[in-house]
Amino acid sequence: MQLAGIIENIIYSKEGFSIANLSEDDSNKHHTILGNMNVVIGEHLKLNGHFEKSDYGIRFKVKDYKRNVPNTREGVAALLGSGLLKGIGPSRADWMVNHFGTEVVDIIKNQDSKILEVPGIGKKLADTIYEQWHQFYGKERIVSLLASS
Repeated sequence: MQLAGIIENIIYSKEGFSIANLSEDDSNKHHTILGNMNVVIGEHLKLNGHFEKSDYGIRFKVKDYKRNVPNTREGVAALLGSGLLKGIGPSRADWMVNHFGTEVVDIIKNQDSKILEVPGIGKKLADTIYEQWHQFYGKERIVSLLASS
């Protein structure tokens, strides 16, 4: 079974295993998900797995997953403000989305110098942000490419 949505909060995370709450795209239903995954609040995921009943209720056990960059202003602000990128907190993320819209993701991906328009971001911090983004999302692309070959 497939499920897609945004991570709303993380209940538990240690050594690559996470339990989190996900808001489903199509229905806005909330599900507890668990599995071997490193996730952050605001992240959009496509999951494969199945529902199982446990002492804690019905949970979605993740077999595998794929990260997707959110495409809404709220999703992008939540992702950027989640702590994923050191140097961007919730306030700075809101400023970036209000100034650039969802295009801010492309600015970061493409290492565009427009990011220097953000108050408090200089060349050194911009380079760190670019590097962290590519470390986080680059791993997913490599794994996907290897899995498809």
